[in-house]
Amino acid sequence: MNSNKLCCLSFDDGPNLTGSVMNDMLDILEKHGVTGSFFLIGNKINEENAPVIRRAMSLGCDIENHSWSHPDAVKEELSKAQIKEEFVRTEDAIFNVTERHTEFYRPPYISVNRLMYKVVPRPFICGHACEDWITEYSADELLEKMLSGAQDGVIFLLHCGETNVKTVEVVDRAIPILKSQGYNFVTVPELFKQKKVKPKRRKLWTVLE
Repeated sequence: MNSNKLCCLSFDDGPNLTGSVMNDMLDILEKHGVTGSFFLIGNKINEENAPVIRRAMSLGCDIENHSWSHPDAVKEELSKAQIKEEFVRTEDAIFNVTERHTEFYRPPYISVNRLMYKVVPRPFICGHACEDWITEYSADELLEKMLSGAQDGVIFLLHCGETNVKTVEVVDRAIPILKSQGYNFVTVPELFKQKKVKPKRRKLWTVLE
């Protein structure tokens, strides 16, 4: 069995207003001794959930940018100034809590165009969509969808927003299974480093080979 396979757990839509779901997810990651990458929505960051963000950093997780208000920049035809504001305001909010700048950007709805690539000064991260935003799916179904995307270098696209309680259960169940299949868990920045891949801009990264 190949024990050198890498995967990344990435979570969108945190930190939710109280930080409770993200905190529950961190409990799971700490329980299993793994890390993940959290792509945060800027307008959700507040004094109440700032400790949760700092906890993520203390556990070795990374904090990344997922826009200020989660707009579909293409459908809503955001201007250059609006796209820049979505990025910069979130960057400032994250830096105020972590004292670190982000390295990557996940566009809301994975909706991108040339203007976004031009304006946002970060590589764009996609991932294997586990569809955990669809509340009708059971935890068993979500687990199956997640595991179906397992391959060396995969970035799992998950969520830890207000409604993603089932995702916490799914990740708790998935980690031991993936470990038994020889996977090691890394953050997005670590994945690029260990795969020796330069994170070029103007590309949606999902799997690093």
